[in-house]
This record gives sequence, C-alpha cells and structure tokens, in this order.
Amino acid sequence: MTYFGLQFMNIGLSVVLPTYAVYVMRTNSFVAGLILLPGSLVGAFTSPFAGILADRYGAKWPVSIGAAIFLIATWAMMAFQRPLLTPWGLALSFACFRFGFNLAFSNTISYAAATADHALTPDVNSCFNMLQQFAGAVSVTLATALISYQQHFAKLGHLPYRTYLGSRHAFIMMFLIAIVVVSMIYLTYHVNRPNKKMTLPHKKGA
Repeated sequence: MTYFGLQFMNIGLSVVLPTYAVYVMRTNSFVAGLILLPGSLVGAFTSPFAGILADRYGAKWPVSIGAAIFLIATWAMMAFQRPLLTPWGLALSFACFRFGFNLAFSNTISYAAATADHALTPDVNSCFNMLQQFAGAVSVTLATALISYQQHFAKLGHLPYRTYLGSRHAFIMMFLIAIVVVSMIYLTYHVNRPNKKMTLPHKKGA
C-alpha cells in the first residue's frame, strides 16, 4: 500500500503540474517540462543519500522524514495553490516533494526486499513492477478525469479557471493519498517497531 501510494502521487503530480502550467499559467510545453526537471535531479541525488541513512540508522528514520516532507509538500500545493504555484513555485514544490518521496521510496523497496524470504525475492520484484504500472494507470486516469471534468462540464469562468478548479481537486486527492501513505508508514515503522537496522546482503568478496 505504501509503495502504491508513493507511485500514485509521483506519477499523478508529473501529469497534473505540467497540465496546470500549460492551461492555467499559459506557459509553453518546454517550460512545463522544465518545471519537473529540478525535482527529477533532486530525486536522483537523494536516493544514494537515503541509502546511506538507512545503512546507518535503519530504514525507519529516512522513510519517516521523507513522509513528513512529502506530506508538507502536497499540503502546500493544495493550501497555497493560487499564490505558490507560479512556474518557480511549481518547480520548488515538486522538488521538495521528490526529496521526501525518494527518501521514502528507495528505502521502502529495500526494506521489503530485505525482510521478505529470500525465495520470494523474484515475487517481490514482480509485485513492485505490477504495482508501479497499476498505480500509474489509476493515478493518471483519476487526475486527468478530475481536470477534464471541470474543463468540459463546469459552468464557471473560462478554460484556465476551470482547469484551476480541476487541478485543485487533483491536489486535494494527492494530499489525501499522502495522509494514507504517512499513516501506513507510521503503522509499519512506529507501531510495529522494527528494531533492527536494515542492512542488505552483500555478495562475498565485495
């Protein structure tokens, strides 16, 4: 459930934010794509750092810190949509989200693989691949449906404003999913209290 929710938010925001930039801010597609670039770079550099934290302190702390960060980021997108979501605001909020997302995401996969029985490792990887595709399909479908419905059926204002309303519903959905994911992380790492540090098996001679 945690993995599904993380992928749901990540893929969904990757669709909603460029759509918002094009229709509401009237940017071109090049600028809309660049809005995601800082977040992608932050995510790429965060994953190794997240692994180092997990090796030193266990998976609980990087996952929990990441959860707090992406919860705040999705809340900011929802609560401060009008003043915050300029092109720079979009890029900054997505970069913050990706920082928290990657702290939690990579360690969620590693923790699941490390705690599963060795014989089930191929099944774990297959489940992750399936969940990624399913989460992406559901997220994109729901996010675009919320925006498209407002664009075509709302009777208020012009197209940019109707897109603004649809995007707001999408941001609310992402925040609610973030709450569910944070709750699952809390139950997994703080209520069940795994007390051993997560260390992945190393090959001999490495």
